[in-house]
Amino acid sequence: MTDSIRFLMCSPDKYDVDYVINPWMEGNIHKSSRDRALEQWQKLCYIIKEHAVVDLVEPQSGWPDMVFTANAGLVLGKNVVLSRFLHKERQGEEPYFKDWFEDKGYTVYELP
Repeated sequence: MTDSIRFLMCSPDKYDVDYVINPWMEGNIHKSSRDRALEQWQKLCYIIKEHAVVDLVEPQSGWPDMVFTANAGLVLGKNVVLSRFLHKERQGEEPYFKDWFEDKGYTVYELP
């Protein structure tokens, strides 16, 4: 494992398909399995931890897509440009990601 490679992950404890904002969600409202998602997430997390550091952001009620942490922002070193989500269904994630990055000592940049 190397400390220079880091991944931000969020447990799928609050994950579900509650709305449609992309083609992959179409026809899948409440058809996901949280148990299966958690099992897959745990396996992925275990494998990544063998090769990198895994940082965790706490899942939040009402924001089921927080598990898709790659969308949180663009990170370079200790700088992050936070995402500004187009869909209202994801906009509530923004302050949680901002707080997480600030708490970890990142310089946070927000787009207008």
